[in-house]
Amino acid sequence: MNRRSLLFSSLAVWGQKKFADPAPPKVAAPNGVPAVVKANPEAKRHKKPAALQKNAVTEDWPSFLGASHNGISGETRISKKFSSSGPPLVWEMTK
Repeated sequence: MNRRSLLFSSLAVWGQKKFADPAPPKVAAPNGVPAVVKANPEAKRHKKPAALQKNAVTEDWPSFLGASHNGISGETRISKKFSSSGPPLVWEMTK
């Protein structure tokens, strides 16, 4: 079994050709046209969000489980106490 493995390994190494790296891929240059900002008729804004507290740490939530992909936010200085009706409504989407 070991002789067979050695034989096939030797053949694989012996049969290899030297790798030649192809030309780097061509990358399209940005066209310089900014994205168009449009109003969303399905979004209803109730009021502006409150200003962040000093020393607040924020992060984007770009995907389902957040930036760290574990469902845990690293944001700090977020209010944890709300009235019985919950936090104030800032915006909502029509259903």
